[in-house]
Amino acid sequence: MFSNEQRLDLKFDVASPERWVKRLNEAKPGPPDDPEATLEQALSEGLEDRGRYCRVLQALCFPSLWGGSHEDIEAQIRDAMVRLNAPLPDAFYALARVPDEVIAACEDYDMDEWRAQTSQIADRANELLSPDCPKRFYRFAEDVPGWLDDQPVILFLTEPQRDWLLSLDIVRARPA
Repeated sequence: MFSNEQRLDLKFDVASPERWVKRLNEAKPGPPDDPEATLEQALSEGLEDRGRYCRVLQALCFPSLWGGSHEDIEAQIRDAMVRLNAPLPDAFYALARVPDEVIAACEDYDMDEWRAQTSQIADRANELLSPDCPKRFYRFAEDVPGWLDDQPVILFLTEPQRDWLLSLDIVRARPA
């Protein structure tokens, strides 16, 4: 949020485009402080610019590009589930164990098998989420502007959020 003084400083100045470049580059990198609230606000305002959603959707995304040992991968998945507030039982992490050949495939950049494994783990998470949890993992087409290459678009959303994102054409259904 900008103060009144900062708002005055943002006044457009045709003779000084470098000031705008500087301001835009000062934007805080990384996910928004509250991606859920940011998403709800954008949806409620009907924001239709697909590229404006990338940062918030990445903050709500199932992790996909892991590396390291089985323990490292489990820790990465666990950390992501905590960050997403996904209430999964401890048994999930043992069941989500990534096969050695998939780890090797990722290291060799064979991403088809990695995407399939990521989807299977997200599907297993959905099976184990409590029926009281209003959110699920949903997979979409990998054509969100600004999205990382080779990262599946698997978002932790409520059904109304999913429907709203689809209706605004922010995300698109994954091809069969």
